[in-house]
Amino acid sequence: MSETADRFREREGFLQAVLLLVADEHRMISEGATWVLKSELEKGACLDRALMARLIADLDKLTAWQAKLHICQIVGHFVVPEGDRETLRRWLIGLLDADRPFLRAWALDGLCTLPDTPVEMFLDRLEQDDAASVRARVRKIKQRIERRGPKRS
Repeated sequence: MSETADRFREREGFLQAVLLLVADEHRMISEGATWVLKSELEKGACLDRALMARLIADLDKLTAWQAKLHICQIVGHFVVPEGDRETLRRWLIGLLDADRPFLRAWALDGLCTLPDTPVEMFLDRLEQDDAASVRARVRKIKQRIERRGPKRS
């Protein structure tokens, strides 16, 4: 997948093509597409407003837990139009009860990067999670919040 992305990333429409595959009904295609999307955003690519709206509109179509995880892990790279934030926020909140601990942990992480999200109640709730990975993510998020300091008006 990395080699394919390297080969085609400079072509016009590359990210659009990747986004067409994100919600594919075949688990492996969806997982691969979200992995490529994650890699591209971590390398500095950006989704324009239309692509972001498309991705958010397709979130409920994701069935593979790994695909959901990849999206949760890159929410911090998103520039989410205000009108789409609530949809993304609801999707992430729904994942806080996922069976997979990593999915719960990263959904919380993504939720904490969205503007105007009252994260304290989610942090408090998941701080008591049975899974050590979730509790560890809560600690990292709290450290990140502390480093940012108090909010300024």
